[in-house]
Amino acid sequence: MAAGVLHQVVLGYQLLWNAKRQVAGVALTLDAPPGALDVGHLLDAINAIWRPSAPSLLLRTPSATLLTGLLSLAPPALAQVEVDSHLLGDPTIEKQVRHAQQRGLQLVWHGAPGQHLLPALAPCFVQSILNLSTDDALTALRVSLRRLHGSEQTSGLRSASPVRADQVYDGIASRALAEHCLDERGAAALLGWPMEDVLYSYRQSRIQPS
Repeated sequence: MAAGVLHQVVLGYQLLWNAKRQVAGVALTLDAPPGALDVGHLLDAINAIWRPSAPSLLLRTPSATLLTGLLSLAPPALAQVEVDSHLLGDPTIEKQVRHAQQRGLQLVWHGAPGQHLLPALAPCFVQSILNLSTDDALTALRVSLRRLHGSEQTSGLRSASPVRADQVYDGIASRALAEHCLDERGAAALLGWPMEDVLYSYRQSRIQPS
């Protein structure tokens, strides 16, 4: 039964990296056509293969239908469940979020670039995954570079950084910005590791598998 369920779903994953450059968790993305998946059986299958010694698990989906099933059925001891900000605009999803939080499910909010969680919904979530807007990313890099060069205005610039402590950040493109988030601003983790620097260094040659 478990194999059949897994054949019906598209799976993808990203790692969460903490300040020690260690894996802090796994974000598992699930997707399937509406009505094509038994969410309860899927959760049973994941529960059967996800060992207690494995990194913490975050379940995420772009599908409102599948998210509804996760909010209703996901065991609190198995995983956290991510709620994307654009899905949270649905009043039905918002109601289910509140019910899921009441039954002990840990929820994680994921926002679009420059977006922050509304205070009215903050009690429903244990964590936020934030995306920096282009302007915020540039500001953070300027703060970091001026600190490294010993600018007299370092302290003021540090406080002006848009990067917030204890939050997870997605879409961080460069190692310099990753170091600013994790080492200078105390971010909880990064979703995925920046690849822009590596890709740039190979811009005039083919990247070989390794």
